[in-house]
Amino acid sequence: QMHKKLFFIICFSLFTFKLFAQQFSFPMYFEDALGNKDTLVFGYDNTASDSIDASFGEIDIKNTPYDSSFEARITACYPDMLHCFVNSFDPSAYHLKKQIHQNKCALLHQFVVYSIYLKGSHFPITVSWNDALFTDSCNIKSLITDWSPGGWFDAVCGNFPTQGPYFLNFNSSVTFDRTHEQFISPFNSLDTIQVLYFTIASNSFLSGTPDFKAPSLMQQASIFPNPTADFIQFKSISPQSAVLNFKIFHNSQQLFFCSQLLPDEKIDVSKFENGLYFFQYFDSIGKPVVGKFILSK
Repeated sequence: QMHKKLFFIICFSLFTFKLFAQQFSFPMYFEDALGNKDTLVFGYDNTASDSIDASFGEIDIKNTPYDSSFEARITACYPDMLHCFVNSFDPSAYHLKKQIHQNKCALLHQFVVYSIYLKGSHFPITVSWNDALFTDSCNIKSLITDWSPGGWFDAVCGNFPTQGPYFLNFNSSVTFDRTHEQFISPFNSLDTIQVLYFTIASNSFLSGTPDFKAPSLMQQASIFPNPTADFIQFKSISPQSAVLNFKIFHNSQQLFFCSQLLPDEKIDVSKFENGLYFFQYFDSIGKPVVGKFILSK
């Protein structure tokens, strides 16, 4: 009986330790085309809030001028979506170099979105991290992009080419040759602040990017020729099945192409780099269809 009580106490202690002491943090590195560098720290903890926590070493520097050459800062974005759209001004409540937010792993479809402000216009800008840290179910769908969360992280088909979403468990670094959003620095009218968006997201995160690792959950489509050197075309699309929002991804997560696709229409992929590509579209009744092809020139 004593052994059973001891076993129960040990198991309960381990459970409560994991529940109340779970935390995660990591550095994200930024470097511009001139070699200027900066580092931000992101993470989550059960005892943290989504605002400024002095106990985690978070200090508001919004009223401090940016570094003269290059600097990265963390700002608030979600859940107040108005803080995400920064076309001409800075709507954020604070600027940080480090933010540990509340752990939302156990909350279905709950996550925190950060705006990352970058002072400097010397592109390309390289962002890097340790991808081996993003295998846990609480952070496995973390991603970075230059597309604002209003249309959500997966880009809509439109006139603005996007960069991302880039999932942190698929990459250790990505390069941005521009940003979709920017604004003029309040400290210097000659300085432009570039904006990226980032989230630490759990396995319950619903991105518009399909899960190609679970093809059994979606309809499969075949295309020809496959492999191809210049174009792809579907084998069987009836005139009644108008296809909407056709997307091509590289490495399962990088959006390369987005357009409206008509039956029997050829898609020019000749300008893409060689490699394995995945595609997704939604049929006339809204069901997702996925497939893949190899480009070899």
